[in-house]
Amino acid sequence: MIGNRRYWKACAKQFLSGKWGIAILAMMAAPALNTIGTMAAIKLFPGDSFLAWLLGEAFLFIVSLLSMVISTGYNFMLLNMARGREYRFGNLIYMFKKGSDGVLSAALIMALIDTVLMIPFYYMVNMTAPAAETMEAVLEWSQPIMYSALAATVLGVVIKLPFAMAFYILADNPQMKGREALKKSASLMKGHMMQYLVLQISFIPLMFLSILFLYVGLLWVMPYIYATNTIFYMDVTGELKETHKKHMHEAADWIPKELEDTAADKELQEQRTGDDYNSEA
Repeated sequence: MIGNRRYWKACAKQFLSGKWGIAILAMMAAPALNTIGTMAAIKLFPGDSFLAWLLGEAFLFIVSLLSMVISTGYNFMLLNMARGREYRFGNLIYMFKKGSDGVLSAALIMALIDTVLMIPFYYMVNMTAPAAETMEAVLEWSQPIMYSALAATVLGVVIKLPFAMAFYILADNPQMKGREALKKSASLMKGHMMQYLVLQISFIPLMFLSILFLYVGLLWVMPYIYATNTIFYMDVTGELKETHKKHMHEAADWIPKELEDTAADKELQEQRTGDDYNSEA
């Protein structure tokens, strides 16, 4: 059962059981910081001048880096939950205490990738204009802009896919350099990138349902996604396999019951096959 979406999701729901409240509140910390930063930027740098825009964007960029440090602290909290260790809200600032240099440098590299990919979009938005003020002209002008934004998004997903585990690696190794974490993530993701991509796509129906219900469902869906990604990380590092073996022998409750029964049946069937082979020999 190790290595498939059903198992990862079942394990995520299992370790979140009884912890949904803190998982939801902690998940909201980074988005709340970004929202406060946006409001502060509007107040601190009012006006439509280029300087006001530039200072506002620089301010928001700094806020986004700080939110990445908090998000990595959230990864640390989820890892503690999954591993049965002590967890608390203080985990969110764990990286500030242990060393945020790696997170900041990795986030800078990821942001640089996004910025470079978005250059065509920024150019067309700021340096071109509709040929006329008619609706047809505006639509004709906006189409290549939308295509460039879509292309940048798709390319961003493909290019950054190997680095998906970098911030989990940094949560486990706070003193690691950002570039080293990105390289280690790329190594871990070899042979697993398609699995990870399909895993993320599998959450799209839940995201759409949440939107239909005025986004309220996202309060549960987002921690569920993050928790499943946490289990995925533990799987590709080999930790989940060792944990599975340990709890299978100890009959612990950490393994989801329906998956534990299936895994036990599979293990018994393999043992019987081995016994039959030995008898024939």
